[in-house]
Amino acid sequence: MKRRKWPSKVDARNVLRGGVAECRRNLADEVFPGRCPEERLAAVGEKLSGAIAGLKCRFFRGGKIVSGREDLRTCGSFGIFESRGMLSDGAEWDRKGVYLVELNCVEPDTFAVAAVNLEDHTAIYVAAPDPDGAFRTADGIAGALARKLDFAKSPEFGFLTSNPALSGTGMRISCELSLPGLWFCGETDQVLNSADRLYFGTSPAWKDRTPEKGGTEVPGYVERFSCVLSAGESGRQMARFCEFCDEVVTQERGARARYLLGNPVRAVDYVTRAQGIGMSACVLDEYDIHDIVSALEFGSGIGFVACAADEDSMFFRRLEASFLDSRLATGTQSFDDESLRDRYRAMEFSEVLLGMKMPQNLNVWFSKLNSLVSSAGASLTGF
Repeated sequence: MKRRKWPSKVDARNVLRGGVAECRRNLADEVFPGRCPEERLAAVGEKLSGAIAGLKCRFFRGGKIVSGREDLRTCGSFGIFESRGMLSDGAEWDRKGVYLVELNCVEPDTFAVAAVNLEDHTAIYVAAPDPDGAFRTADGIAGALARKLDFAKSPEFGFLTSNPALSGTGMRISCELSLPGLWFCGETDQVLNSADRLYFGTSPAWKDRTPEKGGTEVPGYVERFSCVLSAGESGRQMARFCEFCDEVVTQERGARARYLLGNPVRAVDYVTRAQGIGMSACVLDEYDIHDIVSALEFGSGIGFVACAADEDSMFFRRLEASFLDSRLATGTQSFDDESLRDRYRAMEFSEVLLGMKMPQNLNVWFSKLNSLVSSAGASLTGF
């Protein structure tokens, strides 16, 4: 299938938070895990997890096998997918034959895991800087496995999955977009309604976080748009999905510009409040990290936060991923106690924020903003 480079027409920095691809496959001549006897499930799981971990292709170089709920936290990428609601640390991991394989991806800033014997024999999850990269990696991993294993496929229905909605390609592609501008301007419903009309799925990229529900005072607004790829229609669907997300990015940039011009103090307060919470909080869980990083990324987009993001467009995504790592990515610490991990995360995060520079004099920054607005038509597309 011919794919389009992402994004093709718009500058999606500080808006595009990355792409996630999900690919499900089941072995031929084996029943779905939910109906498989325990002894047989254990044999299938051992065979499949070993095949995935030992496989090497242009997209990844082998993997690490994890079994049992207690060992999930030794898998650094698990937290990235857990916080997005794609995986959970429930009791199903203690069943015989259920494994998680953490894959060593070749592409930079790409994370992948393969869940074995949950709903399907294998479910591959890939998080990448953009949806195209996530799709290519997931499709490549599935293709490499297909050369080694025989997957269940029907001439009429395509690849068979436990969820009929995914049968065909077995693929779901999603795109995460940070939309604080549309949220502040009260225009998110228009975007969600447009997605519904095009039959694209929509959901918050992470849990609804408000102070009343235990979240921070700077709840981030990141929406996940998804598209199930149908057999024979995947090329056309990907193109339409790309065009839709390009349009949302353009709308978000316009909303940010309008909000900044109409409410500059509130826009800045959103960023400084996030920095204050990040630097002073005693405990930060993974959802707090999502919220604060989202606000800081917004601040970088409006030129209020100066950090490595000026040279590295992946700075905020790497920052977030490092603190969502189940092992905290410190290289030295691994915590089983969740409260202890959250306290340690808060200490580490405050040190990172100390390296971000913000204007010492807000009046000077507002003066520069006014000068920008009054000069040469005030193009605010950089936001």
